[in-house]
Amino acid sequence: MARIKEVLERGFTDLYDAFADMDGDRDGRVSLHDFHQALQGIDGSEDITGDQIEAAFNKCKSDDNGLVVFKDFHAAFEGQARTAHDTGEIASSIVPRAFE
Repeated sequence: MARIKEVLERGFTDLYDAFADMDGDRDGRVSLHDFHQALQGIDGSEDITGDQIEAAFNKCKSDDNGLVVFKDFHAAFEGQARTAHDTGEIASSIVPRAFE
């Protein structure tokens, strides 16, 4: 996870931007394919294997629907959520409706 977080930080300004980039259809959910594509597109990710990407994706999932939502994505990379912003409970004026 640490290596993948490092790559995400290199490619995006923050986790919100990373998730937004992965969520191409803006439905508030990211598939393994989307997660993999986004990581592979970042300079410096060449040494990350498909198995590492899948393991990180699985740590982000909170259920068995095969998709990741921002709240779980953020918690997986930043640890235990501490504030409303950290839990994904951000005002709708700031976050696209699909991320709520």
